[in-house]
Amino acid sequence: MGIISMEKVDHLYWLGRYTERVYTTLRVFFHIYDKMIEQPEGIYAKYCERLNIPNIYTSNRQFVRSYLFGEDNPDSVLSNMRRAYDNAVVLRDELSSTVLS
Repeated sequence: MGIISMEKVDHLYWLGRYTERVYTTLRVFFHIYDKMIEQPEGIYAKYCERLNIPNIYTSNRQFVRSYLFGEDNPDSVLSNMRRAYDNAVVLRDELSSTVLS
């Protein structure tokens, strides 16, 4: 990799940031998901509080669907993966095709 512009440096930063956010989110999510199976409805509220995200969910099932796959939920894993991908596309000349696939 040679010299890259400040704009691309910014995209590289956000690519890493969103990727880290997805990793951290999923790591914590899998821990709480096991508890959701065994414990009563509403256990996701502690998860929301722990990650400082709004508790906009009505049930464990709705939480899982919206938090993982919600297109209109800015905190969802899907939304963060799309943001990471958008930054990766801008950097496609600097990144290998293996990274983008």
